[in-house]
Amino acid sequence: MNRGLLGPVVAAASAALLSVLLVRAAPPLGQGALGVPLSTGFTYQGQLLRSGLPYSGACDFEFRLFASETGGDQLGASIIRPALSVTNGLFTTVLDFGPNAFAGQARFIEVAIKCAGDAAMSTLSPRTALTPAPYALYAVSAGTAMSATSSFSATTAVTATTAFSATTAGSAIVATSATTALSATHALTATQSLTAYHALSSSLAITASTAPYAGLTGVPTPLAALSSPSPCSSGQVPKWLGTTWSCQNDSDTTYTAGPGIRLSGNEFSVAAAPRPTTTRSTLDGQSTDAGEWPSIAIGVDGLALIAYYDRTNGDLKVAHCEDVACTTATITTIDGTSSNVGQFTSLTIGPDGFGIMSYYDVTNTALKVAHCDNIRCTSATTATLDDTGIVGQYTSISVMKDEIENGNGQVVIAYYDASANRPKLIQCRNTQCTSFVPLVENAAIDGVGIGQWTATVTFPGTGLPFVFSRKTSSPAGIRYFACQSATECATGGLAGDIDSSGTSFSELAATILANGRPLLVARNESLNRLDIFRCANDACSTADTFSGPTGGRMPAITVLPTGQAFVFYVHPPTSQLRGLFCTDLLCSTRLTIEDIGRVHPSSTQWHTAVATGSDGNPLFVFWDDGNTALQVVHATNPFGTPGYRRR
Repeated sequence: MNRGLLGPVVAAASAALLSVLLVRAAPPLGQGALGVPLSTGFTYQGQLLRSGLPYSGACDFEFRLFASETGGDQLGASIIRPALSVTNGLFTTVLDFGPNAFAGQARFIEVAIKCAGDAAMSTLSPRTALTPAPYALYAVSAGTAMSATSSFSATTAVTATTAFSATTAGSAIVATSATTALSATHALTATQSLTAYHALSSSLAITASTAPYAGLTGVPTPLAALSSPSPCSSGQVPKWLGTTWSCQNDSDTTYTAGPGIRLSGNEFSVAAAPRPTTTRSTLDGQSTDAGEWPSIAIGVDGLALIAYYDRTNGDLKVAHCEDVACTTATITTIDGTSSNVGQFTSLTIGPDGFGIMSYYDVTNTALKVAHCDNIRCTSATTATLDDTGIVGQYTSISVMKDEIENGNGQVVIAYYDASANRPKLIQCRNTQCTSFVPLVENAAIDGVGIGQWTATVTFPGTGLPFVFSRKTSSPAGIRYFACQSATECATGGLAGDIDSSGTSFSELAATILANGRPLLVARNESLNRLDIFRCANDACSTADTFSGPTGGRMPAITVLPTGQAFVFYVHPPTSQLRGLFCTDLLCSTRLTIEDIGRVHPSSTQWHTAVATGSDGNPLFVFWDDGNTALQVVHATNPFGTPGYRRR
């Protein structure tokens, strides 16, 4: 049975109908200006794929609510949505399990679906925990305390009826009830009437200068006499002795700041709430120059594996993280004892669950591959794949479905042939890639200046490769090559320009969006910014183009558990590591995340990599020529920012 996540993440059905179901839950709108009561329904949005492709049509949906992930009694009645419209894989409905469904405890939704041609409903497994958003319903009764802001404390001033208002009764602490501070006559404002008469506190009415009695009525004569014209002595305050007021020693001069309060001398202030922080760790380098050309993947053990180049020693190295945040790692030298190797590294997790990486052999101007012998990659088997001419730079590795030969998943590697000035592709024929074949020989991908800054992705439906690369021949731009069938991969493929504007591009990074189409990010050298290309069809013959952040360099891209893309990049003008968060599944709108970390201010070269960790949060990897070290930043939230705090 396929397994996945749900709400707002990804789920998969046990039946062949569904491959992926992506849903999002959102609370209803707040109370309107006219006081219309809240609905208990919430919007439920999702994506439906069939055989890996977006589905269009009408399907019957059934939604059930439970208090546990497995077993247990159903809460309330099922919600049936017959013939719910699904367009390009997307659907939306409103679910309402009633006013008592969400009372602060965990809730899980179970979904069953039946589309055209299905004999019966298919129930998704497992059930999926609802995100906190629907629990905004649980705070509907905040209307009974109307204004906790203006009445300070709902404990002593439950409503504006008993404490009137913040204007006439500064706070429930200062004016215990409407009886003691009924009107402006007795408590003009918190500024003018902070006296021992109403505040019953020496800290609020120390001298006549802070509590002027002139013009006020109702002030006891003995108290006024103590304050003006002769105030109490230093260290004394007016106190009520049961029958009269008298200057007495202040016996309560020691103050302690409680949680959320800061005390400086005799002044209290509200302390800022602690902000979540990122964790930054140095894994290798500083004493040597190590960490260039990093590439990261999350292993089957849930921990990150990072391949990189040690410039000082000319070695290919691998770091296996020992925890999710990668605060420590086991470092292993994989190759390089007899030659300078490890540049242009690209790493993925192979079909056997072990890491496999492609890289450039500088000494022999060749393409090499290293297959880890275990999950931690403490040793590896290496092989030279191509050494004809100057080959192996700008490598990009991915796992494809080997429909050509035996139906098993295999690795495909795209790389640059500098001698022929063209891209090449190789398909491995075993897990260690000691056996391989050229994937395609096609004149359509030949050309002057094609093949540098290669980025490869695989289609989720076919599992076949899609390759982007820089094009410097006229007109300059970005070239793509794709094969969408086994026949095309064996004999040729599709090729064309995703951009032919004459713009010079470099530093490409790509991923697959929730709609199954590629998203590409590249540096626009002409305008010194990052540009974003979203394929408008499966063949990517046209693309929607968006202008990205000015000054961005060396982008790397990952997809979060919510299905939204996250671009990690360097911003040299501020020496910051930044992020570009796609706020919707198709990256139509984006949010810049600043100050994820810092690079050395004098650095002029950078390399980055990013992956979504097993905790659902981004793990950023970077190197710069100022720090000359492999460094990792682990985010404590999906947005990658230390300033984000979920409310």
